[in-house]
Amino acid sequence: MIRSRLLWVVCLMLASVEVVACSFSGSPVFKVGRARMNASEGKAETLTLMRVNFIPAISGMGSCDGTGLITVQVRSDRGGKRHFKQRGILVSPLAENPGKAYLPAKPLKPYVDEDGAASITWAWGTPPPADKDRYWRWSFSVRTIDRSGVLGEPIEVCASTDHSCELAGH
Repeated sequence: MIRSRLLWVVCLMLASVEVVACSFSGSPVFKVGRARMNASEGKAETLTLMRVNFIPAISGMGSCDGTGLITVQVRSDRGGKRHFKQRGILVSPLAENPGKAYLPAKPLKPYVDEDGAASITWAWGTPPPADKDRYWRWSFSVRTIDRSGVLGEPIEVCASTDHSCELAGH
């Protein structure tokens, strides 16, 4: 399902190349109060990583050249579609992540499919730097956050172009 959505987005960008400059909008920002705190001991919400789609830079697409995007799909141990209406997903860099400048600065509101899987997507306009071997490898964490700022348990996400990351669902 994520792959079909991703292909749909790329097709829309292709169709718009001749008409307007490339534009892509990802997941909207999820609004949170000022306080951020971890959930009480033993009560933190836990996510399960389902899938990661990572395109660091599109090429050969005219005005979209250099545009990159990532989609992360997760499930919660607390529920599905209705539950995620009250939750955002916070993305945080892990140490030595060369792509941390390309991570969203604010929590994102997920799109939730009928099966309860939540997906967030974000894009950037300038290609990120690749590793010495010309591949991209990023590691970051994702966790839920509710409107009052209570944080769920973080899980590590690895995204790469050389298939060096173990992805759930593959």
